[in-house]
Amino acid sequence: MNHKFVFMGPVGSGKSTQAQLLADYLHLPHLEMGDLLRRLSEANEQVKAVVQSGQLVPDDLTLKLLGEELVKEEYTKGFVIDGVPRTLYQAQNLPFTPDLVVYLRVRDSENIKRLLLRKRGDDTEEIITGRLKIYHDQTAPVLDFYRAQNKLLEIDGEPTIEIIAQDILAQLRQLQLIS
Repeated sequence: MNHKFVFMGPVGSGKSTQAQLLADYLHLPHLEMGDLLRRLSEANEQVKAVVQSGQLVPDDLTLKLLGEELVKEEYTKGFVIDGVPRTLYQAQNLPFTPDLVVYLRVRDSENIKRLLLRKRGDDTEEIITGRLKIYHDQTAPVLDFYRAQNKLLEIDGEPTIEIIAQDILAQLRQLQLIS
C-alpha cells in the first residue's frame, strides 16, 4: 500500500523519532523537512541565506523543494514525513495528500523541560517559549484543517518512546491503515 503519513508536534515532541520508527516498521523512507532544507542549503543560496538567518523558509519555496524531492524513485511506494506542513497555506498546497496526520500532543512545560536538557546554546527558556508560541499560532489552523477532513490522529506524546510508538501502531491498525 502507498502510505503517506505526516507527523506534527512542537519542537521537542519527538515527532522525528516517532516518524523514523513508523517508517522503519513500514519499510518506507522517512523525510525530515528540516534535514532536507539543511542539505539543500549547501547548493541553494536562497535556502542557505534563510537557514543561516534562523528564519523559516517561505511556504512557496518549501513546497517547491518538497515537490522536487518527492518525485524521486524512493518515495513512489509512500513515505513518512515530518517538519511540514507548518502553516495552513502549506497544508492546503502540499504536493501530496496525506493518509493521516499524527499529532504528538505534549504540554509546553514538558517540551521546555526536554529542550533544556539538550543543552544547546540557543535553547534558553525564553527562546523555547517564543518558538512554542509561534508553533501554536501557526499550527492550530493546520490541525483544524486536518481535523475537519477526519485525517488527524492525536497521540499523547508524553509517555516513553516505546509506549508512544505502540500507541501509534495500535491506532493505525484500528483505523485499518496498516495490518
